[in-house]
Amino acid sequence: MVRKAELPDRGRVGLVRFALVALLVLAACTDSPAARLRAAYPEHAEAILAETPPPTGMRMQSVGAGARRFVLDDGFVVTVRESGVRGSTFWGATDRGYEEWLLVEAPTAGSPVAEWKIEGGTFRRRGQDVEVLDHEGRPRIVVRAPKAFDGDRPIRVWLEATRAQLSLFVGESSSGRPLLIDPLWKPVAAPAVARLQHTA
Repeated sequence: MVRKAELPDRGRVGLVRFALVALLVLAACTDSPAARLRAAYPEHAEAILAETPPPTGMRMQSVGAGARRFVLDDGFVVTVRESGVRGSTFWGATDRGYEEWLLVEAPTAGSPVAEWKIEGGTFRRRGQDVEVLDHEGRPRIVVRAPKAFDGDRPIRVWLEATRAQLSLFVGESSSGRPLLIDPLWKPVAAPAVARLQHTA
């Protein structure tokens, strides 16, 4: 009799545990960076998250939290370390180079939404772009910020740089939604046909 009384209780405990685990898994899935991107920008999400081959002439390697190493085919190597992003990042390969889509939550007016420090080269601003220079002062990579969105409208975006640090700024936002921003890192004189790829 004791066993028969205990079995239903154990069964209910097991079902409760299973339900809790399922809820936790579901919450993690719906709160993932990809899920937040799809919810905020469904018209852009699938292209950003799509898998495509790496570009010609340039490779990118993840070398730690927030750090990426760019390797050009001629052997030039530079590492950039990102900081200050309030949100998620989605790196993408294109025929021009690499895009880094930023999904930025609650940007602070007047403050950069992202910053990158550099190892193995220096930054130099040229017009609206920023160049990555090698140790001989030659431009090897160009950084651009061609697109930024505040909900369904474009928003102003620009780059500022010192020799050691690159900063990304945006204009005032008003929609209350996360911002979607698209910095592009491309080797000098690379072809200009775009594809997208998300890398974890």
